Amino acid sequence: AEYNELLSGNIDYGYIPFNDLSSKSRVAGNGYSIVPWSQAGMNYATFNYTNPVTGPLFSQLYIRQAIQHITDQNTMVKAALGNAGVPTYGAVPNYQPQPEINGTPLADKSANQAAYPFSISSAMSVLKAHGWSVTPGGTDKCTKPGTGATECGAGIKLDQPLSFNFEYPTGVVQEAVEAQLLQGDAKKAGITISLSPVPDSVAFSRTVCTKGQSCPWQSVYAYLGGWQYGVPINYPIGNVIFECGGPYIGGYCSPSLDSLMINAEKSESISALYSYEKFLNTNNPVWWLPLQPYQFSAIKSDLKGTTGQNVGFWITPEYWYLTK
Repeated sequence: AEYNELLSGNIDYGYIPFNDLSSKSRVAGNGYSIVPWSQAGMNYATFNYTNPVTGPLFSQLYIRQAIQHITDQNTMVKAALGNAGVPTYGAVPNYQPQPEINGTPLADKSANQAAYPFSISSAMSVLKAHGWSVTPGGTDKCTKPGTGATECGAGIKLDQPLSFNFEYPTGVVQEAVEAQLLQGDAKKAGITISLSPVPDSVAFSRTVCTKGQSCPWQSVYAYLGGWQYGVPINYPIGNVIFECGGPYIGGYCSPSLDSLMINAEKSESISALYSYEKFLNTNNPVWWLPLQPYQFSAIKSDLKGTTGQNVGFWITPEYWYLTK
């Protein structure tokens, strides 16, 4: 109903649903500015480390690296997010200019770059180096089981396929587009991803899987994904999410990361924060995906004081005024 009012030019402030983004020129033609509302956070899909079949796959860092190599975030931003999102490489959004406090950047430079940039050939090379028979267009299989440096890793069986299921919310067009891009690019490296649209409530509940539980799902992308700072807390440290035993990360546990997060929380030095960010950037506990705008706001040209929009999603109508 609100969108229909925008199409009629009857309200001063509204938003365009992602599903209707292709028609934003119609809204703009009614005298609106279309302004992406950026959010502060990190966006990702969650691996389930507790699944008895695919958990051993995700537990291998090199496999998480290969999965990140087949993830074309720049194309996702263009095709799914109306050119308004930013790639996610870790804890700090890749905005330009970079977020800072009192002139000090909140991210180490290396933490805002892709540790494993999009490259199908790199994904295949990583897998071949760890005992996989790679079949582009087919399904890769483990041919060297074992725990050696050139073998597939603990819990991975001979001829086990590199395949898993990816769940994402129904009715969310941008995430459906991203899922299809992931599936197509993964297949080029012989990684088989089955797509399963599920209700948003199911997708979110899947992420709640603490260490010690055995949860059946394999990988999942909840609506809006990841974590937005300020919802519900403002801490820049990820211990609420990534700590051992945490409920939102599919059973992931790294004592090294726990130590870095504790140090970053207690230290007065920005270098402690950087160490945490760099570990998150290179260890890939999750599947990094683009951070989308919270919404595309449609603002009448004579309504002033509405921008920039607060990255914590607060509005301040006491500063708004009309010029007509």
